[in-house]
Amino acid sequence: MFVVWSGLGFVVIPIVIIGAVLGVAIAEFAPDIRWPRMVAVLGTSLAIFGLGLILHRSRPVGYDGRGGRFTMTEDHSLYWIPVKYWSAIVLVIGTILVFKK
Repeated sequence: MFVVWSGLGFVVIPIVIIGAVLGVAIAEFAPDIRWPRMVAVLGTSLAIFGLGLILHRSRPVGYDGRGGRFTMTEDHSLYWIPVKYWSAIVLVIGTILVFKK
């Protein structure tokens, strides 16, 4: 399987893996209770969203002759989807996995 990313988009994968391991560990400890697993899904989603906000900040590159600033934002995406949108994808898929029978 090919993984396509730009910038630091590949960082989504380890965050999701850590969240999944945490969710499985919680499921082993309390198999009949769903809210702790949902907390793990929400935490993973918030971590990805925060990372997306941090990575999408514009950075000053230079100044023009009149003192105006040039800014640049880098593209950080995984499979052509920006990092901050992966938080919604993780939230939806994680919720489905938590509440399926």
